[in-house]
Amino acid sequence: MSTAQIIFVFKEIKISYWMAVLPMHYGANTKLFLFAEKMRKNPTPTEKIMWDILRKVPFKSYGFRRQHPIGKFIPDFYSHQLKLIVEVDGGYHLTREQREFDVFRDADMAEFAISILRFTDKDVLNNTSLIVEMIGRFIDQRAK
Repeated sequence: MSTAQIIFVFKEIKISYWMAVLPMHYGANTKLFLFAEKMRKNPTPTEKIMWDILRKVPFKSYGFRRQHPIGKFIPDFYSHQLKLIVEVDGGYHLTREQREFDVFRDADMAEFAISILRFTDKDVLNNTSLIVEMIGRFIDQRAK
């Protein structure tokens, strides 16, 4: 067995352990974890901006995670404490196929009682105050 194969097996064991221990993954499989890791290493420019927003006060305390596997999907950002997914939708989300897939995925997340807030790349680039306001409103409504 090569060093690369040993590292891969170790990662699979480590990932499988965390999948069993942490219920916040809702049965996500090992391959999804490995793919999510690759995605975290290569964020889009707008994902970097959103991550900066979510890591700062007032959202820092909600423990947002990047590219967090849940079930069969990998949302851009997830807070298990809030049961909230924040998505940054690029231009491909405007295609009919992607919109249909997003509806399917949103319904799947609703089964886990997880809410989703979607923002476009344009929102992230041009209107961060709107993003902060909308996430803040969601948190305020959750607190009631």
